[in-house]
Amino acid sequence: PHILECSGVGNFDILVDRGVEGKVSLPGMGENLQDHLQIRSVYKLKPDTITVNHWTKAGTWFGRILLGAEYILNRSGPLSMAPSQFGLFAHSGVDNYHGTDHNTGPEEASEASGDDNLTPNTPDLQFHVQPLSLDDLSDPDSLHKFPGFTTSVCNLRPTSRGSVHLTAPSSKQAPDIDPQYLSTERDCLVAASALRLARKLVLKSPHFVKKYEPSEYKPG
Repeated sequence: PHILECSGVGNFDILVDRGVEGKVSLPGMGENLQDHLQIRSVYKLKPDTITVNHWTKAGTWFGRILLGAEYILNRSGPLSMAPSQFGLFAHSGVDNYHGTDHNTGPEEASEASGDDNLTPNTPDLQFHVQPLSLDDLSDPDSLHKFPGFTTSVCNLRPTSRGSVHLTAPSSKQAPDIDPQYLSTERDCLVAASALRLARKLVLKSPHFVKKYEPSEYKPG
């Protein structure tokens, strides 16, 4: 949509406002963006647990060279693993929800959907679990000093819709991407249910709790 808008195809009002001459009217251009918001929770584990957080050498260039050499020579170490070591599909329990109030916030959504609401219908949640935790996914230096892991869950069928539009006549200028996450009440309900399910899996699984003593670090 970005390149097409820069070429004059799209909603003329938007194009003219951005300094582009409209050539083909297509009002829906750049609309109805659908993205899957990843909701992440971080959990601390007991001190002697080994996670990727212990590979502190990943935070230095020399350390990264060592990690690369370990993989090349032995096919072992963090680089030999997939980012997510565990995954699952689940159902949020809100398939039959038909609300229309899009102003409901996460607090109200949380109250409206309970743990016992899960039903064996088509999954609408996807979990990925990573054996590491950090403050910034793009920065290895932000790995936490404690052993931890991350649960990441997304809504497979979001109802929120966003947009992608040009910001300037040149396609070299980054577009304005607005996903409008959690802009519908249903998506808020699903997000709240996903967080509760993550907590239930981690904090209420007897064998896991006994072995690793997990505690929630984020969102807390």
